[in-house]
Amino acid sequence: MDVVDLAAAGPVLRARALGPTGEPLYESTSGLYATAQMAALTEAMEIAWLRRLDLELLAER
Repeated sequence: MDVVDLAAAGPVLRARALGPTGEPLYESTSGLYATAQMAALTEAMEIAWLRRLDLELLAER
């Protein structure tokens, strides 16, 4: 088991931690985990093109 501080995690780690294999240790409000999942996955999708661009630029070096 890996424990992640979601407030300090970057978007990729947050999306992976909250993905289908993630499991919350505690949920203060019903539905909060699902809301956090949607937000994390949306953010990861929004920056995916920037991550691809970074990889392409690194490959050119």
